[in-house]
Amino acid sequence: MENLQSFPANNGASANLTEIVARFHDITKPLSDVAEYRGLELANGIRILLISDPYVDKSKACMSVNVGDLMDPVELPGLAKLCQKMIFLACKKYPKENGFGKVVAKHGGRTQWYLEHDTTDFSFEVPSKYFKSVLERWIQFFVSPLFADNTVRKVINGLDTEFQTCCKNDISRINQIRHVMSTPGHDWSKVRPGNKLTLMDIPAENGIDVEKELKKFYEKHYSANLMTCLIVDKRPLDKLEKLVQKSDFGKVVNKNLERKMWEEKPYGPGQLGHRIDVVPIQNTKSLKIMIPVDDLCKYYKSNPFHYVCHLIFNKHEGGLSAELQKRDWAYSVHGWIGPSARGIAFLSAIISLTDEGLQHVENILELFFHLISSIKATGVQEWRHDELAKIKKINFCYSEQRNHSHFLPRLEKRLHRFPFKDILSEGQLMENFNPELIQQLLNQLTPQNMNYFVIHKGAKNLRSLVTEEHLGAEYKKMKIDEEWMEKFQKALLTPHEVFHLPQKNEFFPIHFDLKPKDENFSDVPKVIHCDDHSRIWFMQNVENMPKATVFILLKNPKTHTDNMGRLMINILKHCFIHQNSFEECHHEYLRTWSNIQIVDEGTEIYFTGFDDNLATFIKNKIRRLRSYKADEKSFNLVLKKLTKTLKDESNRHSLTWESITQILGERTWSVSGLQAVSEHVTFDMFNAFISQLWDAFHVEILAYGNLTQTEVLDLTQEVTGIFKGSESVRPLCPSEVRGIRQLKIKEGDSCVYETDRNSRENSNVNIKLQIGPIETRIHCLLNLFHRIVMQPIENVLRKKERLGVVLSQTSVETGTLSFNIKINGGFDVKYVNERFEAFLKDVRIIIASMTDEEFSNHIKSLTVGLHGSKHKHSTIAAGNVWNEIRHGHFMFKRGEILAEELKNINKEDVLNFYDQKISAESKQRQKLSVLTRSTLKKGKIPENHVLEERKEIQILDIEQFKSTLEAYPLPQPAIDVPGIGQKTAAWQ
Repeated sequence: MENLQSFPANNGASANLTEIVARFHDITKPLSDVAEYRGLELANGIRILLISDPYVDKSKACMSVNVGDLMDPVELPGLAKLCQKMIFLACKKYPKENGFGKVVAKHGGRTQWYLEHDTTDFSFEVPSKYFKSVLERWIQFFVSPLFADNTVRKVINGLDTEFQTCCKNDISRINQIRHVMSTPGHDWSKVRPGNKLTLMDIPAENGIDVEKELKKFYEKHYSANLMTCLIVDKRPLDKLEKLVQKSDFGKVVNKNLERKMWEEKPYGPGQLGHRIDVVPIQNTKSLKIMIPVDDLCKYYKSNPFHYVCHLIFNKHEGGLSAELQKRDWAYSVHGWIGPSARGIAFLSAIISLTDEGLQHVENILELFFHLISSIKATGVQEWRHDELAKIKKINFCYSEQRNHSHFLPRLEKRLHRFPFKDILSEGQLMENFNPELIQQLLNQLTPQNMNYFVIHKGAKNLRSLVTEEHLGAEYKKMKIDEEWMEKFQKALLTPHEVFHLPQKNEFFPIHFDLKPKDENFSDVPKVIHCDDHSRIWFMQNVENMPKATVFILLKNPKTHTDNMGRLMINILKHCFIHQNSFEECHHEYLRTWSNIQIVDEGTEIYFTGFDDNLATFIKNKIRRLRSYKADEKSFNLVLKKLTKTLKDESNRHSLTWESITQILGERTWSVSGLQAVSEHVTFDMFNAFISQLWDAFHVEILAYGNLTQTEVLDLTQEVTGIFKGSESVRPLCPSEVRGIRQLKIKEGDSCVYETDRNSRENSNVNIKLQIGPIETRIHCLLNLFHRIVMQPIENVLRKKERLGVVLSQTSVETGTLSFNIKINGGFDVKYVNERFEAFLKDVRIIIASMTDEEFSNHIKSLTVGLHGSKHKHSTIAAGNVWNEIRHGHFMFKRGEILAEELKNINKEDVLNFYDQKISAESKQRQKLSVLTRSTLKKGKIPENHVLEERKEIQILDIEQFKSTLEAYPLPQPAIDVPGIGQKTAAWQ
């Protein structure tokens, strides 16, 4: 029974106030969560969760409606999506098309919407100052949406563009085959993304009035009692409640509709027991297992899904993942068990296959069922449930402040199924042990109840391929061979000696106390030690969490001088991970993680987790890395995978950005260069590389979190000692650790590099406008310019001109600022480049015609974002600090400094910035365009359009072109920092 407070019918309130019939106060939350929560139930059935968070940077609201694409009429696939898009366009009270989006954008906010199988979600966020007025306007979408007939065609065209993207996405294509293979007549079988054909052409042929059907769909499925809402703001709960009462939430009509529950499974015996070979677009090899299971979400307090999933997909030695990697059949194994809609749930597994593994798909499935047998033979163990419950509870109690932008959609969906009290803890607190449910779930994991998909390019050569009519995937469906079905069934009854279940976890943290703040506590990091081999930074966290994060940057000239060194360190990274991943699975369940990244500055090793046992975890991993001995089997497996990845990468759209990096990087490692040297690497060469790797190095370390300076000095001294190994290790001189500079396009030049690709039908245009060395004022102007043009870019280039997927961003690379835009679509690359320039001409008019209020709103919005960059999540905060250190900027209060400088900027300053750095007429502009054409499909040019002749410098030879350029200076430190080799006090 929920802890609620109920009220008489009128709640003692005025008739024009939204009526609240119940409040819910007792909501279980993490110990660390400073936000306050309250549940409301309105008279019309809407359930609202209020969240008062004093640290949230923007106010947010989300509405979830219990309707999704499973409710699409058979004759109108995509209608639920069309309805979602139309609702957010206009309402009777505010009929101007996209008026809401413009209001939100004006205030520096954003809107989002999601459509899933049984839910449709609408959300927005704006600075708190504007929240009340924007919330009231937003509610009108659900009170009286305006389905204007003259906008339907435009929205359908937009959906058609999204549909074209789906057609090129392997995940979407495989999911579509899953729907096609389900029981005919079941709602699951009719799911298809909508497009111009399904929502315009075919309905017109069949005499269907789409506008009329759209309104009928809304009337049939949208009702207040099927809506849940979340509201997040800095205001206290009482004020948020008054906001709700004075709003029009109560005017949303309650039609008393029933929540849809799918009692029948989407697959019957006739639809299961198949092997499906699928031809992918990407050059990938994988095995996907799908088994329908009961939807057990209502038993969330015992969470049988998690118990079974833990045993099947745990990465421990003796598990499925370890065994498949040991046999060189798989690179990775991932899986989950959970619902896709109310009443519909699956076990899903994705196994990334090696070439050898592709030849042993059925053997892999045989092992899978041997594992299920081993789990069943062991029996359901209460101690194991209790251990998982303990892990879940610790992780929940000490989970950090959530990023509500990502957390809200999950929360609002939970409100459809779970009581307010458990809305945060659902799935996190396993309070009940229910062995019967676990056994029920295990009994459903049978070969007869399975379909498996084998995704590989070789499927193209199979006979009798079928083309899925909607997204175009080619596939072949066959009943599982009787001999293999017998083997699978036998395996299900026979535990295998290679499998054993995870042992007890001995790595539970014990102490969760907060360390006393140092006498010289500061909200910026400080150098606490520096010598020939190391520079150590320390900062105690301000988030008051019993956790810590440690970054280690290992600099070694052997790894970053040429393509061979870069490839070798990548091989070492993957071999080490491959041979040691099973050592860390117990730590990972307690959210203690590590990662190795190869970055431009060196090899970055990252650790995060509860500080109680983090130091031991770090030292053990560094010892294993320092003493690593190559294994030829792992080497061959990793080299083969890396070679394949490089080959695939050379055909992907990322090649466009890589070309920009290659052109402007003083020293770069291109995909083509790495691919070339990979053909000459041998195991002996790899061994020689490892033996010389530790001859010389420098290490930079940041320790952030619930630690003391003494603990950090002890830890880092030991870590540095492990790396050194012997006294003969040479320190690096400053010239060996100097950063990589960016080359400078000559002022007034517009340079173009053209290339082809044969893997995608779409072409790609990537444009970089170099702005210059990083300076506070210029940085502010660039960010403000980007803020102003974000919405016009969306409205003009994507929606009006429909050039394709458009992404814009600013970047800070090796101390250099730039404005970047990437356009991926079906138009000719020169035409796209031309339209971008035409758009830029109009930008000056946009800036010049802004009112003072509009300009002020952009300033305020940007300022809120800059202050919000001081993140309350300790891991993200540590990452922000680390980026300043790694890149050599050391501007630890960047957000505050930029926000202060923004106060001094006016519209005339932005216009001057445009005239100097953005305008094509400027003699100071520096532009680089990389145009990547598809050889599979010619880019479109509108009829009768003649491309302009443009004065551009064609780059034919990248290296020759680079030799003509100067380099920008490296970033200068914002503060005084001890240099490499400059000694401070000795280890204490």
